[in-house]
Amino acid sequence: MKYSFISMLSACALLTLSSCSCSSKPSADTSADSTMVADSTVEEPIEEDSELILDSLTVKKKTRYEYTTTVVFAKGANTTLVNSINEWVNEVFGGTYRGDVTDAKAMIAYYQRRWMKEEEPDAADYASNVHKVWVEYETPQFVTLRFMSDVISINRGDFEAHAATFRKKDGRKFDYTMLPKEYKMQSILLKGVSKSLETSSDEIKFYIEEEGKDPNFIPYPEMEPFLSKKGLILSYQSHELFHARYGTPTVVVPYSQLKSLLNTTGRTYLP
Repeated sequence: MKYSFISMLSACALLTLSSCSCSSKPSADTSADSTMVADSTVEEPIEEDSELILDSLTVKKKTRYEYTTTVVFAKGANTTLVNSINEWVNEVFGGTYRGDVTDAKAMIAYYQRRWMKEEEPDAADYASNVHKVWVEYETPQFVTLRFMSDVISINRGDFEAHAATFRKKDGRKFDYTMLPKEYKMQSILLKGVSKSLETSSDEIKFYIEEEGKDPNFIPYPEMEPFLSKKGLILSYQSHELFHARYGTPTVVVPYSQLKSLLNTTGRTYLP
């Protein structure tokens, strides 16, 4: 695996982003850039393959607040897969960028300007804005990407997470249609939540019932299911099952157990 780094520091963010952009140049926002202290870019090739090339790009801006944005963008001969990955990245960032989704520098520049415009005038206490996409796991059959955003201020914190597993041959995303219905997964979900929080099944049912929900039914998480090195990951967010003080459980279904649960389409993601 080869790595290369490009770093630039400038007193003017507009000049930095213009020098980094390739084919799509977003319009300048001089009011935001006038407060710029520093801007840096780090570009890192992750994989070298004719069908799929995954690069990681990080751009940092510092005005009154700190912005750190990392994306993984795809290139390569498999255009269906490449487009699926790049469109998903754009969607998790907000889905409003209309330029070339393969131009990661232009995409980041667009979203950072938008965040500065939306956040800074009305939220003077914002301390940091972090948005990150990274490669979680890759096999000859699939590649999994994850996303998180964490916007932190003195009085609040906004966190969001997503994930997607793409089948390499056609870019299709792994989803819940490939798994059994929830009612058939109750034993696995209950055991998985209990194991994650290191408590008993009875305690989990008590936590759920405390929220006025049916303690005998655990739904799938709102977050998309994805495949990792350990197996299938079902990750719940705060307050999704019960109060956040009890924790945010993650259910792991190992591949040895997963194969018998998947339908025909789902099994195409396995070796």
